[in-house]
Amino acid sequence: MGGAENKRGVCVANFDRRKIRNLLVAVLIVQAVYWLIAYPLLDHRPDFAGMSRFKTVEVAPLAAPTSEAIRAAKFETVEAPWSDCCSGGYRAVRYTFSLKQVPFHGILVGAPGQGDNRQIYVNEGFFYGRGRMDSHNPTYHANLPGFFQIPPAMLKLGENKIDVVLVRSAMPWFDAGSMIYGDAGSSEAAFAARQFALNDVVVFNIGVGFVLSFLAMFVAVRSQERTLPAWMALLLLTWVLNAAFYRWVDPGFSPYQRMVYYFALLTFVPVCWFGLIIAWTKLKWRWSLLLVLVTWVMVIGSIALLANSGDGKWFDTASLIADYFRLPIIILTIGVFVYAIMRRSTDDRNWEAAILILCMVLLAAEAYWELRWQKPLGQMQVGLVFFMLALMVAFISRNIRLFRSSEALASMLSGQLTERTSELEAAHARESGVIRLQAHLQERQRIMRDMHDGLGSQLMSMLLMAKRGQAEPKNVAEGLQSVIDEMRLMIDSMDSVGESLSTAFSIFRERVQSRVEAAGFVFRWDNKAEGNLPDYGPRDVLQVFRVMQEAVTNALKHSTGKEIAVSITPVTDVDYPLQIMVTDNGDGMGSANPRGRGLPNMQGRAESIGGKVDLQSSA
Repeated sequence: MGGAENKRGVCVANFDRRKIRNLLVAVLIVQAVYWLIAYPLLDHRPDFAGMSRFKTVEVAPLAAPTSEAIRAAKFETVEAPWSDCCSGGYRAVRYTFSLKQVPFHGILVGAPGQGDNRQIYVNEGFFYGRGRMDSHNPTYHANLPGFFQIPPAMLKLGENKIDVVLVRSAMPWFDAGSMIYGDAGSSEAAFAARQFALNDVVVFNIGVGFVLSFLAMFVAVRSQERTLPAWMALLLLTWVLNAAFYRWVDPGFSPYQRMVYYFALLTFVPVCWFGLIIAWTKLKWRWSLLLVLVTWVMVIGSIALLANSGDGKWFDTASLIADYFRLPIIILTIGVFVYAIMRRSTDDRNWEAAILILCMVLLAAEAYWELRWQKPLGQMQVGLVFFMLALMVAFISRNIRLFRSSEALASMLSGQLTERTSELEAAHARESGVIRLQAHLQERQRIMRDMHDGLGSQLMSMLLMAKRGQAEPKNVAEGLQSVIDEMRLMIDSMDSVGESLSTAFSIFRERVQSRVEAAGFVFRWDNKAEGNLPDYGPRDVLQVFRVMQEAVTNALKHSTGKEIAVSITPVTDVDYPLQIMVTDNGDGMGSANPRGRGLPNMQGRAESIGGKVDLQSSA
């Protein structure tokens, strides 16, 4: 016995090691695909070798976004990258460079200066400007990534100036980097690659993410495991809205409302990650998810109050609140995932676990990067759509496999059900026969008792009366009639009354009506329950039939009237769904025979099927 237990324990250990091995293989494959193939593609950096970079710039505050204000401004030389906080309005950033020869195709420059919107002047001539430059309600064209090609006609030999006018409203930060520029002919490929990475890829990701979010929601509606795809859909939709935020150049609401919307999206992404991990791990920690959601609402409420406070540094405070919320949620998410992986097996969800492990690694890297260098790493931002696509494929693949196995299981169960149904039908037929036989045996035993107690007693009384010379013809006739009635009832009892109340009532009426009318009574029948009868079994039907027989027999014996009526009425009483009344128009009941067994028999039969017998007299 001990050896068997040891052997069983070894099998379990081998099985666990096999599951761990399969998980590790899936993790290694996913990590290799990402770091060796996907990462180099997603992190492609164009080659800007041979191009120049501005290391110093000049900046100046402006009263208005005009060329006159630029000429009147007092510029100050600063090191790039440069930032200025904490008031909105206008700033001018001047980039100065010298040309020994004007390039035939002009020059290409990266997107210079960061603000809500921008205008560009080249050598004091207007070169570029889109949207509104209103400091209270600007458009946000400066958020669109890209580069600019300055034509040779606007350039000159010697010193050239590029003046970038920036406007800021709710977000009070102005930024200017060390702008890159170069010959348009030789540097177009590098700038085009940068444009593709910052513009086309993002637009592609937004479109794919939007489609995937609806696909995930559809899967959530149709799948039995709804929570996981629902959180995937919510995460994708939040990511799409966050990515599209920078391309929404004219949202139609105030700048402060726009920034609250930005922080709401920024902080809700880690909430979605937490909900997704809770759903995937199947941990019953709904309280923790509810706590995170309530905290998120409080955070956004605090940021909204800050935005309306009028404080020039509100954005920095709001950013700090958002970071203090986001980073702990990311750490908590990673911790919950690691805890769930170590606590239990992945339940044959190895590919999903491997993809989520990669996501957790990148989330941890993002958190460290923000804590260390105060800026996003960007890998999760670029790759999220592909991670969710891979996770959704793994999820749907697992469910399709389960669906196929469920078809085989359903086929097997259908065969077993058919076999079991046949067995149950045969057993039911046997049981019905046994019940019918038991009912008839019990009825025969009752008849034997009635013959002994009823017929035997009456015949013995008549015999004693005859021996004593007290047998008057009238008494003998009444006694013989009573014996004949009892015998008729017993003979009728031996016949089948059918297996339903409807059949039993039809047989009862056929048998009783002729007997009642032959005795000189008018017989009335009123069945108002036809089509609405209880579904009784054969044994219960027989008991109802016998109670009605006893009632009519008693009426024939003792009634002084000329009419016997039987009425059957359905009632709404749960305990007694049917009322059967046997009445006569006589002048009431006399005293009951203490030795008679008719009424106790009726009462016993009724109680055996959950009914009762009431006797009423109008006398």
